[in-house]
Amino acid sequence: MREVIELVQGNVSDVKLTRPDFPGLADALDGNWLCQQAVQDCAGALVVALSTVSDKSLDDFGKERFVVAVSPTDSATLSVAAGEPYQEYTWLIELSNTTTIPPYKKEHHITLRVYSQGIA
Repeated sequence: MREVIELVQGNVSDVKLTRPDFPGLADALDGNWLCQQAVQDCAGALVVALSTVSDKSLDDFGKERFVVAVSPTDSATLSVAAGEPYQEYTWLIELSNTTTIPPYKKEHHITLRVYSQGIA
């Protein structure tokens, strides 16, 4: 079952703390780890451009994680068709590292259920 996050246009999304599940990974993530995010519509077109995530935080176990969220500026660009209660988009979060053996790449797909701000 896919994760669904509800979001009102112009608000920040839930924050996701994400970390690679690579075996033997140190607590701190070195500079070779890349986290990127984007949002696409139901046709697969990017409606929020791919961007690199640089913010990190420590979890309760002292392991470093990327802090990922859809910004208010980006969520304001997500439209809801007139007369519809909401519009669904796919939030893509990708973690990668080309220096690991084997090279690591994993995508998370989260459904964003976007509701209209209600202001004309």
